[in-house]
Amino acid sequence: MYTAGMRTPALDSRDFEELRALARATPAARRQHRLHAVMLVAGGLSCRAVAGLLGDSPRSIEYWVQRYKVNKYKGLKDKIRPGRPSCLSAGQRAQVVDALAAPPSQQSASGLSWNGPALRAYLKRVYGVTLGLRQTQRLIAELGS
Repeated sequence: MYTAGMRTPALDSRDFEELRALARATPAARRQHRLHAVMLVAGGLSCRAVAGLLGDSPRSIEYWVQRYKVNKYKGLKDKIRPGRPSCLSAGQRAQVVDALAAPPSQQSASGLSWNGPALRAYLKRVYGVTLGLRQTQRLIAELGS
């Protein structure tokens, strides 16, 4: 709680890096980050100054300003990026979500909670799909276990 005369604790580079990571953590957060950058430019700061404040490249700030000028707030949204096709169909992914909601022991996997190796073994056994350990960890995070 703030009271008059209270000293504000100093923030250091670790705080800055943590805050910057949070500002980029989700698509919505990245969009808000871009909005703040555009607002600072609209307020009179140069793209270079805003880039220095927010830890982005000046060129990125310029792109965001241009995208905002053309499409307003919608222009700050992440663009869809093509990637490697999923090894699992939409139906299989839905089944994996259901499997992740149950303890792995009910799915004949070892352990008390889902982890990369447990999901990897499950996908191989049930769907014949072999994923890397890091990919299964990302899948757990993405599907919300």
